[in-house]
Amino acid sequence: MRLISIFLIIILSFPSLFSQVLSDRNKALNILRGIFSSERFEMREREHESVKNYMKQVLEIYKATQIKREVYKKDGGGGNFRKVKSYADRKSLIMNGNKVMTVIYNYGAIGAGPNFNRRLNVVWNDLPHIYEFSPLVAASVVDTSGRRIHVVSDGLRYYSTVSPDGTEFWTFNPLPGYADPNQDKIAHNPDKDRDGDGKPDSWPASWYDPVLGKYVWPGYLSRDATQADLEAFYVMDDRDNKEHGYFPFPEDSTRRGLGVQVQVRALQWSNPLAEDCIFFVYTITNVSPKKLDSVIFGMYGDADIGGGAPTSNEQTDDDAFFVPPYNVPNYPPVDNIPVYARSMVYIWDHDGKGEFGLKPGYFGYKFLESPGNPYDGIDNDGDGMVDESQQDGIDNDGDWNPLIDDVGVDGIPGTGDEGEGDGIPTRGRLLPDGSLDPLSPGEPNFEFTDLDESDMIGLTSFNAFIWSTDYVSNDENIWNRLKPGNFSEIVQTADN
Repeated sequence: MRLISIFLIIILSFPSLFSQVLSDRNKALNILRGIFSSERFEMREREHESVKNYMKQVLEIYKATQIKREVYKKDGGGGNFRKVKSYADRKSLIMNGNKVMTVIYNYGAIGAGPNFNRRLNVVWNDLPHIYEFSPLVAASVVDTSGRRIHVVSDGLRYYSTVSPDGTEFWTFNPLPGYADPNQDKIAHNPDKDRDGDGKPDSWPASWYDPVLGKYVWPGYLSRDATQADLEAFYVMDDRDNKEHGYFPFPEDSTRRGLGVQVQVRALQWSNPLAEDCIFFVYTITNVSPKKLDSVIFGMYGDADIGGGAPTSNEQTDDDAFFVPPYNVPNYPPVDNIPVYARSMVYIWDHDGKGEFGLKPGYFGYKFLESPGNPYDGIDNDGDGMVDESQQDGIDNDGDWNPLIDDVGVDGIPGTGDEGEGDGIPTRGRLLPDGSLDPLSPGEPNFEFTDLDESDMIGLTSFNAFIWSTDYVSNDENIWNRLKPGNFSEIVQTADN
């Protein structure tokens, strides 16, 4: 099992939308220029107007059906967080490659909760816009007693699952070997060589290429390539999620969770067309010998627009709005909403004021790429291809070009490596555990490096709840919230 998903966070002074992100930097910028070109301005105005009208319809429904709710106050502690032992491989990085600044952690967390007075939590216009985000991987499995249970693995710093004695995080944790162990930052590009040893300080020594005679960055879809102005990379797995009686590795009872490994990238562009965005790419692989027949990938997000506890109560007056991917019960029809504008969440401050009287932005997030289903005989993503896959050995869309793409498994021309110049496309190499080798991504436009070769299923559920009325640590509740077809309404002027 391998799932690939691209997640976008965007903050603007007005609602805006992006249809896709591509691996090549210039192509991506050309796409963005096309979106905002004068030729398409009138069309975009009409489309934005349709979204605004849809928003008004939904908010009127919310006003008519919602009642006054109790306000819950965030504390700054995170339960017994301080009792948990330290983990040597846990690292962080401040992403500040454009106008959005946030701290990320190499076990999945985005944002630092109440730490640093929230000054590193997706900051825009000097105001924080979140409390904490984290990817979720959930699956239905059978435990040692024969019961069907649901396991959810996450990377939250706060209000996640901690062992009963308070000594272990039962969450995602980083794998060693993907950053220099003698420093505290996630591997990122660009980075400086401050100690003069020829290696960027955050990179591991294993990224040295003797053929090229230098250290190489495991770039997104292309080795040693720089697509973004700032890119971070790390790998984590859920072996420490010991909450349930499920053992994905029969020969190793110490490795728990679901047996999934996640490669994570964070990317920022400083170009004005993308300067208010941050992109996350998640490549998820089941590295255990046990098959997972029911898997859901999602994102937990706690957005607090303009600030919040412990310095204020700004988190209690947020409004939010969601455009479903297709017509669903309790939502107006989306037939007049362009496809690229669907499956997106907007959140904003009710009175337009954050801490210190500053004006926060409109905070939006959505999935730009989702896992695919190559087995159902359906064109799930409407691209004209049925059951295309990044693992079938076929150039599904026929865009591999032997004149320019026949560069070998490392993706770099002139190195004489495996597959270079042989006249047939070469896919990326897999590591012994079945995960992708980040230094051998394969040739361009084939399998893992071709985002079009996935029959994406899109967003299948959306659920919002008032903060503190449920927690990600409640696996069964979260599984039910994540189940396909579950689209909930959003309580307004509250801490969702």
